[in-house]
Amino acid sequence: MEHSGLFKTTIFLISHMLSVLFIIILCIIHVIMQLVELDSRYKLAESKDYEVKTAFLKWAISCGCKTYYNEVEKTLKEVGRIKYLRPLYTALMSGNEDDKVFAKTVFSEARESYHPIAQSVVEGILSNNL
Repeated sequence: MEHSGLFKTTIFLISHMLSVLFIIILCIIHVIMQLVELDSRYKLAESKDYEVKTAFLKWAISCGCKTYYNEVEKTLKEVGRIKYLRPLYTALMSGNEDDKVFAKTVFSEARESYHPIAQSVVEGILSNNL
């Protein structure tokens, strides 16, 4: 009899956890849809204003929206100011293992185009998140 109660409790907890997980997934999907909608309306990922572009791309990275990773790579390779590099590399290094590999790959390709101080700062970001 005790096992029956334990079984029911376990099933209840698992179903509750699945419900919570489902809600979290819906929230993530909703945020990503908002991100894409904002970009389609205002072309934020293509902005010539790096303040706007970097803020948007940082948000995209944080949401795990891989759709914008080509633009992230392009931005990291064309801009050399640490003001714009730091938030993007930091966001990537805060992500999953694929994001970290992506950050290191882009840096290895873009490193020589950065000022030595920017190189040093980015190397610090990459090494602090090993």
